[in-house]
Amino acid sequence: MHELQFSRDFFPSTAKLSVEERGRVLSFIDKLQENLAHPSISLERITESRSDDLWSGRISRELRAILFRQGDQVMLLHAGHHDDAYAWAKQRRIERNPKTKELQIVQLENVVREVVREVAPAEHSAPPLFRAHADEYLLSLGVPATHLPILREIRTEDQALKFIEAMPGSLGNYLLELLYGGFPTPPAPLAERKGAEPAPTSADVVVLRDAHQIQALLAAPMRQWIAFLHPSQQRLATRTLNGPAKVTGAAGTGKTVVGMHRARHWAAEGRRVLFTSYVTTLCNNLRRNLGLLCTPEEFARIQVATVHSEALRLCKQGGVNLRPLSDEAKALSDLLTRAAERLGVAFDASFLVAEWRSVIRTQDLRSWDEYRAASRSGRGRSLSVAERKACWSVFEAVQNELRSRGETDWMGLSNEARRLLESGKLSSPYDAIVVDELQDLQSPELRLLKALAARCPERLLLIGDAGQRIYPGGFSLKQLGIDVRGRSFTLKVHYRSTEQIRRLADRVLADNADDMDGEREKRGHARSLLSGPKPVLRGFGDDAEEAHTVATAIRDLLAEGLAPDEIAIFFRSPKPKEPVEDELASLGIPTYRLGRDEHDGPPAVALGTMHRAKGLEFKACFVMRVSATALPSRSALQAATDEEEREAALACERQLLYVAMTRARDRLWVTWSERPSDFLSGLTSA
Repeated sequence: MHELQFSRDFFPSTAKLSVEERGRVLSFIDKLQENLAHPSISLERITESRSDDLWSGRISRELRAILFRQGDQVMLLHAGHHDDAYAWAKQRRIERNPKTKELQIVQLENVVREVVREVAPAEHSAPPLFRAHADEYLLSLGVPATHLPILREIRTEDQALKFIEAMPGSLGNYLLELLYGGFPTPPAPLAERKGAEPAPTSADVVVLRDAHQIQALLAAPMRQWIAFLHPSQQRLATRTLNGPAKVTGAAGTGKTVVGMHRARHWAAEGRRVLFTSYVTTLCNNLRRNLGLLCTPEEFARIQVATVHSEALRLCKQGGVNLRPLSDEAKALSDLLTRAAERLGVAFDASFLVAEWRSVIRTQDLRSWDEYRAASRSGRGRSLSVAERKACWSVFEAVQNELRSRGETDWMGLSNEARRLLESGKLSSPYDAIVVDELQDLQSPELRLLKALAARCPERLLLIGDAGQRIYPGGFSLKQLGIDVRGRSFTLKVHYRSTEQIRRLADRVLADNADDMDGEREKRGHARSLLSGPKPVLRGFGDDAEEAHTVATAIRDLLAEGLAPDEIAIFFRSPKPKEPVEDELASLGIPTYRLGRDEHDGPPAVALGTMHRAKGLEFKACFVMRVSATALPSRSALQAATDEEEREAALACERQLLYVAMTRARDRLWVTWSERPSDFLSGLTSA
C-alpha cells in the first residue's frame, strides 16, 4: 500500500466534476495506493511539461489526474477532463525552492505576467508596491527567483492579489501579510525545522492514509480546507501555553479550523476534549467536520455539545432536576409581568427581562443584599434603593415560582451546573475545552466553562469575533477571571469568501469592535486569496418581483453546474411560506428549511434565518429582503429599554447581516424591495 500526498489544489479541482466522476477519482486513488503499476491507470510522464517529474494518470476515458512522482513518492495535484488537465499541467512547474526547501507548484512566469497585466494596465505613476523589500528577503519567503521581476513591477492592489493567487498557499499568505503592512518572519528551511521527522514536503501538502477521509473530501470538496493549516495556524493548533488562550479574526479566517485541529491534537495525546458552542446547528456542523478530520480513536475522545446541553447534563448528574423553560423569552416575560402586577411594581416587562438577564442571572444574585450591592454597569437607567427593592420583590417571586415548578432558564441552569463543580459535588470529565463562537455566550456560560477547565486552564481555547455577535449581551474575560494576556491571537488571512465578497461585507461593520476583554480595538480586516465575480446588490418594486428574479438566478447557477445544496437563501425573519419557495418549486428546484436537525433528504437549496446561517458556508448565497422595514428588526429594537440597549441591538442587527453575507464563498446576492436597509448605505451605488 503506497502512501499518497495531496496538494491543496487537488480537492478543489474535483469540485467541478460530477458526483459520478468523483466516484471514478476515488477508484483511481484506490488503485494508485494499491499498485503504482496498475495497468488501468496508465501513468505517463508529461513530456511537454517544464518539470521532469510531472505525470498523468488515466482516471477514465475522459478524465485525467496530474501527479508529481519521484520514485515511489506520489503527490496528486489536479484532476479534470483530458484537455483541461493537460492545459493545467503545461502552465505549471513543480520544483523545490532553494531557500525554503519546500516543493512549490507555481504557474509559469509568462502565464502569471499575462494574468497580472490583464487585471489592470501598469500604472507607471504609482510606485511598485513591494519596492521597500530587498530581493533577499522576498526570496527567503519563498518567492521563486523567476517570478521576482514580475513582483517588482506590481503597482496596484488588484495586480498583487492576482499574483498572490497564482502562488502556493503558504507563500501567498506571507505576501498577503506583506501587502497589507505586515512583516512576516521568513520560514525556516524544511531541513532545519524541529520535529520534522520525516520532513514535510510542503505546508500546502497533506498525507491522507484513511480511505474514509479521502472519500469524504471528494464528496464535499468545499470542506477540503480542514485538512490544511497555514504554518501560523499550525503553531496555534499545537503549541504549549501556560494559560487560557483566545483566537479572534474576521469571518472566514479559519478560527474554527484552528479549534478543530487543536481539539484533535489534544485528543491524539489521549485527552478528553469538550468542543462547545452556543447553537445546535453549529455543533452538528462541528461534529461532522471533526469526524472528517480525526481518526475514529481521536473522534471518540471529543464531545461536541452546546454549552446549555452540557449544563443540563451536569445538573442531572448532580441530582439537580430542573427543566428548561419552554419558549424561554415569552415564559420569562409572562412570569415577570404577572409578578409585577401582583406586587404593584410599575416597571414594564421589557425592562424587567433585561434586568433579570443582565444583572440577576449574569451575576447569579440570589438575595436582596446581593442585588442591593450589585453593579448595574451598562444599564442605561439608574435605580434608587427603593426602586431596587421593588424590582427585587418581583425577581424573588419569580425565582420562588420557578423553583416550585422545577423549572429554570438556561442562564440559571448554567449557574446551577457551575455551583455543582465549584462545590466539589461534581468533577469535570474533561482535560481540554475548545469554545467556538465565544462572542455569543453570556457570563453564566463562560463561568461554567471556566469551572470545567479549572484543572487544566492551559487547555482552555476561546474562539470568537465580536464583529459576529448576533445575540444581545457582552462580557469581559478579565472580569470573569479568564486571563488571556499574552495568549491572544488574531488571524488575518480570509479563506472562505472571495476578496470581492470580503470587501463588501467588511463595509457593513463598524471600524472598531469589542475585544471581549473589556476594551475596544480597531477592527483589522482580513484579506482573501480568492477572487471571483462582483457581488450583486439589487432592489425591486415588491417581494414578488424579488422572489421571481432570485429563483431565476438560482436556476441559472444550477445550469452552470452548481448543486442545489451549494446554494442558500437567508432572511432576517422568513415567512411561513416564502414566495421564492413557490417560484423555485415551479421550476422544479427543491428547497428545505434550515433547522436544528440535519437535512437528510435529496440535495436541495437551503432557506433559513440569518441566525441559522452561523457556522455554515455555501458556494452561492442570496440574502433577501434587506429592506428598511425588515432590517433592523423592529421587534429587536422595541425590546431595548434605553439608548445603550438600543445601540447594542442595532449592532447585533448589523452584525447579523455581516454573518449572512460572509457565508458565501463565490457568489453573493443582496436584494430588497422598495427602500434598502440603512445598513447598506453607501454600498448600493458601489
